[in-house]
Amino acid sequence: MANRPQAAIVGYGDAFADFDDPKPPITLAARAVREAVEDAGLDRSDVRGQGLLTARRPAADHRPQWNNALASYLNLAPTYSTEVTMHSAGAVSMIEHASMAVREGAVEYVVCAGADAAASLGAYPHIAPSSDKYTNYTEFAGTMDVHPEFEYPYGIIMPAAFGMGARRQMHELGHTAEEFAMASVVCREWGIEFPHATLGHKGPITVEDVLESPMIASPIRLLNVMPLGPGGSGGAFVVTSVENAESLDADPVYVDGYGARATHEHVTPRLNCPYWPERGNLTDTGMADAAERAFAMADLGPADIDVVETDAGTSNAVPLMLEDLGFCEKGDGGKFVREGHIDPDGGSIAFNTDGGALTAGQSGVTLYVDRIIECLRQLRGEALGKQADGVERGLVYATGGPLYACNTIAILSNTR
Repeated sequence: MANRPQAAIVGYGDAFADFDDPKPPITLAARAVREAVEDAGLDRSDVRGQGLLTARRPAADHRPQWNNALASYLNLAPTYSTEVTMHSAGAVSMIEHASMAVREGAVEYVVCAGADAAASLGAYPHIAPSSDKYTNYTEFAGTMDVHPEFEYPYGIIMPAAFGMGARRQMHELGHTAEEFAMASVVCREWGIEFPHATLGHKGPITVEDVLESPMIASPIRLLNVMPLGPGGSGGAFVVTSVENAESLDADPVYVDGYGARATHEHVTPRLNCPYWPERGNLTDTGMADAAERAFAMADLGPADIDVVETDAGTSNAVPLMLEDLGFCEKGDGGKFVREGHIDPDGGSIAFNTDGGALTAGQSGVTLYVDRIIECLRQLRGEALGKQADGVERGLVYATGGPLYACNTIAILSNTR
């Protein structure tokens, strides 16, 4: 029997910026931290010498050890502090690290934070390079993260790697371009009411809209891909022990379980990965193992989950995630989408309720923190957009690197 909950999240905060009103990442993170601490019923003196974790440093602020930069900015002096990366999936890993820290008694509180600001890229050359590859984030992201020796010299860039993965899904698992398009349509429907969604104001889209949008890397088209935006976002939350949570005037969300698995991050090494030889390793991922670990710790299963928040940056990832997170059998993810299981009206699970990365967008590496904050809002009935009914348990999933190389999962609940 699992010993849950592992810890509690007693407060959260977020902050946003627009392209016409840019703010640096550290300002957004500081605002989110201040809001999270106040939401927990604490003040700065309670967390001054405690724990401080940050997600991967922002694309718009390249200072190393961003946890130290934020601690200095907030005038904190934590005794437990680090930057948790896992190739950007570390945002969800912060929940695991913080839970272990409070359970071990290292500190009583851990403040976790992340931020980025696409609108500020290149605006602060003293903290982030102002060369073209950083001021044009789309170009930068499009050329990074393929194998420098065996892939990049032959013309493969990151979108091509994702396209190859999607094509293998169609070949090995039977997923279709129409099902990938349906996932984009559903995420747009969920995100239309979210006030900070980058594409929400554009209204609903159809499968035909997606299939007729410009090709990026076959079979991935423009409307299969997450947009760059909003201009900035920051998120923060406070983790403490279950005992501390019950002594505070707060509305806790409990950490029932977590899991992680990191594997090979490029196409070429994945083809030689020893873990999943039966399918050539491009359509089996570490998220299945991470989910199994998280569910085992929580003593729960996929049928117990009401809301799922993921960071699918391309819509072909949606059916794959639904399979490997355990919501349907391997190969049935497209059918699961097609049958309406993640639809806002009548679906069996609430899925990416702010539209996820495909509609809410990414302001940089913050998209992973944004999903955590959205899950917390849903569990507390405080959604800024569409609030799902009857939410008691949520799963938040983050991936980092090409082909889902890094995978982190947390299972949260609003009841013990």
